[in-house]
Amino acid sequence: MLVSASIKGKNLTFDYYYNKETQMLFYKNEQITLSKQESQLFHICYLSKGSFVPMHTIEYYIWGEEYVNDSTKRGLIYRLKKKLNHTIFEYLGGFGCKVDGL
Repeated sequence: MLVSASIKGKNLTFDYYYNKETQMLFYKNEQITLSKQESQLFHICYLSKGSFVPMHTIEYYIWGEEYVNDSTKRGLIYRLKKKLNHTIFEYLGGFGCKVDGL
């Protein structure tokens, strides 16, 4: 029973496909519509190959030198996690984000 549950969990991520050239994300052959910032966040995390990307790196990649409050950052992370049903995107409080399983 445990083996089939873990296999089933891993199959969830196989339903996702990301084209890094076009920066388009698909779930079961359906495109997931991401905002520009959601797409940037997903892309930088995807490129890290399953390692956490530090928040200061994410902030600079998305907003550059512009000051952004914590609420804005949390909102962006929340929206992306929600669109991905909390499956392949992970946030570790204050440390960073990662994409895993693709």
